[in-house]
This record gives sequence, C-alpha cells and structure tokens, in this order.
Amino acid sequence: MEKLQVEYRLTLEKLNEAGDGKRRKDATLVLDESFKPTNAYRDKRYLRVDVVSADKDSSYRPYDCRFKITSRIDVTDGRPTDPSSESEDLADILDKAKKHPKTLLRIKDGEVCGVDSYFRPRITFVRKMHTQVYRLAANQQGATTDTFLDGMAIRINYGTEYTRPSASGVFQDIDRDRVEVTAIPELPDLRD
Repeated sequence: MEKLQVEYRLTLEKLNEAGDGKRRKDATLVLDESFKPTNAYRDKRYLRVDVVSADKDSSYRPYDCRFKITSRIDVTDGRPTDPSSESEDLADILDKAKKHPKTLLRIKDGEVCGVDSYFRPRITFVRKMHTQVYRLAANQQGATTDTFLDGMAIRINYGTEYTRPSASGVFQDIDRDRVEVTAIPELPDLRD
C-alpha cells in the first residue's frame, strides 16, 4: 500500500472546431493539496466501453463500469506534441496556473466552491481525489502468481465531483460521495 495522495483534477475544455457549439475535453490539469499544478496531460483514447446497470442505489444513481484503453500525453510544459491538435491557449492557462495557482479555483473554508471567472469558460468539471494505491507485495508473490497480477496497481479513489459552474463561477452540482476502483496493469514487455 502506498501513501494516500490527495489531488485535484481540472478538466479543461474547448469548443469543437466544427462550430457545432459542443465542447470537448482538451486536457486535464492536476493540482496538489495546496492547489499547485503538478502536471497536465491529454488522454488518447483507443477504446472506451461503458456498462451501466439498470439497478440503482438508494439515491437512484446507477452503478457503472468503464473499460478504457488509453495512453497519456504529457503536456505539462504547454508545448504541443501534435501542433495540429493543440489549443492556442493551453500554454497560457498552464503558465497562469503555475504563476498564480490559488487563482484557478475559489476556495471557501478550505473547500472548493467555484472556479475563477478567467478560467470559467474552460473549466466545467473538477474532481478532488483521495487515492490509495495497492500492489501485490513481494512476499505475496509465488511460483503460481500470474505476471499480469504481479504488475497490477489497484487505485481506490474516494472523492468529490464539482460540475456545472454558474455564470459567476459557483459550482451548481457537488457530489461528495464518489468512489472509483481502477485496475491499472503494468505495460507488457513487447519482447515477451
């Protein structure tokens, strides 16, 4: 078991180039407990399947399961890895976040309550995550242990989701009871 990690993940969005008024995820900016940026990344999705049950819990929320095959493209420095897909102002947002980290989000009594008006057009979703990572310990591995399980990390995220900021930047929906379990396998050795 690794040390409990607390971080905020801000989804940066932009309007589609198609001009249809729809927004799409541009990047994710990760902040530490003190709201300082630690990194930014883009997900390149190859496969995503969502399975949502018909059963709902006591608050009428369905249980769901997602299967994703993605790779992460680090854009922490704001420079494009693929210039054709880079938003013009991502570097500017990352620069402002590094220089003035506490201006991204509005904080009241130590809790996130909104997003700064400058970032309001781009930040519509924030997650606060308390993450615990578990791995199979060396003394639990045996001759019959599958190598797939040997390199597996199980991440348990307890957190809060903040969505739909108003025109003034105050989050309209706050869900404090989010739990996610993520299994992340080690990349296979391509020579094996």
